[in-house]
Amino acid sequence: MTNFFPLEVKECRVSSITSVLVPASAFVENLPCPVCESLENTKVLGELAGSKTASLRTRCCEACVHVYLERRPNQAWYASLYKDNWKTGVESSEGMRARAKAQLHKLQGAVETVAENSLFKNRGVSLASLNKVVAFCERFELSRRSFRGKSVLEVGCGFGKTLHKFVQLGAHTFGLEATPHRARAAAQLGVRVKNVPLEELSEGTFERKFDLILIHHVLEHLFDPNVFFAKAKALLNPGGMIYIAVPNVFHSHLLEIFHSSVHTNEFSPSSLQKMLEKHGFALSKLSVDHELQMLAQLAKDSESAFVYPRPQVPAWETFQAYVDRNLAALGSQEKSYVAWSYGKIRVSTELSPEERESYSYFSLRNAERGRKASLPMRLIYPGEIAPIWSQ
Repeated sequence: MTNFFPLEVKECRVSSITSVLVPASAFVENLPCPVCESLENTKVLGELAGSKTASLRTRCCEACVHVYLERRPNQAWYASLYKDNWKTGVESSEGMRARAKAQLHKLQGAVETVAENSLFKNRGVSLASLNKVVAFCERFELSRRSFRGKSVLEVGCGFGKTLHKFVQLGAHTFGLEATPHRARAAAQLGVRVKNVPLEELSEGTFERKFDLILIHHVLEHLFDPNVFFAKAKALLNPGGMIYIAVPNVFHSHLLEIFHSSVHTNEFSPSSLQKMLEKHGFALSKLSVDHELQMLAQLAKDSESAFVYPRPQVPAWETFQAYVDRNLAALGSQEKSYVAWSYGKIRVSTELSPEERESYSYFSLRNAERGRKASLPMRLIYPGEIAPIWSQ
């Protein structure tokens, strides 16, 4: 039986977050690590619970250095969330049209010739007008290859901003987007978009394969990230590449990870590389910061593979060190506030009115005062089921 460090949640204020109650019947559990497909080397990091049942349960796989939701809503719930309820309040139809026009105007206005920049010479695009995705691809593997005439697919293309920047470089762009209002906005920017789930993507969807496949802060949302890699492997042209960006789990706030239903997976450099190798890809370049950015090719097409060194400290110890560094005071105080903003976190017994306005925070009660704050943690909410974050 798991020996949790219990914390009662008295108050929770997080800006731009929607909390929902999901019935127990909609949950699945005992899901294995999606990288090694086993539960054997996993440990529970945290759990949300009500008076009758748990909602989300987060595990860490020591073998893969991967964090994921072992207990979560079922796949049908996620499909409904992204199809019907994903940030539906963001855009009205009029707002969507205005946003699309504004984006198009901004993108067109940003184009200028920068002859002195060798990467963009004769392409009519300034470095400043490109977003980080294009810049990353240009700077590393693709700097000697023109995008003109190349086919680029983005999985989860959102409002189409990134793909429209590839249009400026002469690429043929295609987008897959599960949320209808976002797909419509991308189409208004001239992107060829299909409003279908990833599971239905095939060579026949756009009647072609691709030279570059992008997935930018979407992989962590997928119910099973293996699906993306299998699809990408089948749809890349010879010599084609995939670009991936995901949050770096070691820069994430643990209490947020425990609450977020939409981030089903939290990647480390090691787990992302293991996932690539599992599906026959070789890592070409990797940038490690608050997020992970990488380019990869199928191993059979790769001239040289980049290997990221495995961390020397086990993942569990790393996360416990995070608790010791940031949350230790939870063990010595009966009531605490955990407040965070822009990567900063602190524990205190009181918050000023100004801090309440400017910080996200939890008000927590420790029923076992004097016990060292440790993993795994259980956050206990009033009511039968604990709410989860869905936006």
